[in-house]
Amino acid sequence: MRTVNKKTMTIVGVLAVVVVLFCAAFQIASENQANAEYAREQDDALTHDVTPIAQLGPISLGDNNGVRELFGALPLHSVDRKYEIDAEHESLTINYLEVVGDIGVDDVWRDLIYNSVASMASIPNLSDITYNFVGDGYSFTREEIEDVFGKRLPDLLASSGEWQTEVRSRLASQKFCQQYAKREELDGIAPPA
Repeated sequence: MRTVNKKTMTIVGVLAVVVVLFCAAFQIASENQANAEYAREQDDALTHDVTPIAQLGPISLGDNNGVRELFGALPLHSVDRKYEIDAEHESLTINYLEVVGDIGVDDVWRDLIYNSVASMASIPNLSDITYNFVGDGYSFTREEIEDVFGKRLPDLLASSGEWQTEVRSRLASQKFCQQYAKREELDGIAPPA
């Protein structure tokens, strides 16, 4: 019977450690890539995962941290912004510190509709929201959003399937976004041209 010497055992042990480390590094790289892809998806209304928003539960407009957390999880979260909360008048103004054209007009308009639906579904006492950018401003009211989507907004957020059907699939249609923009223009609010 042949015995394995100490040198061979050491080589086998080192090789085993190298294989384990290689597998761990590959796993970490794969997870990092998946996390980066998920993060990119969260900045687009068409791929955003609404589940974390729904899990926040109802937020009071007077809850500054809750409002900040909500908008930190919605599309446009990577754009620097400041908030003006008027709980007495149930309104919120978000002042973005960038020009719409630098972000992309069509994407911004879609994201603003999406963020308005999500925020009004999450904040029961939010009646109107204004988004100001450098040189541009857009406003939405709960009444018009509910009229366009035909439902109470919290009901849309209650089911990811309903959110997909009623909100995201509509926003995927350029025609829907253009019609919504024209409607806003008729109401005196100039959407992106």
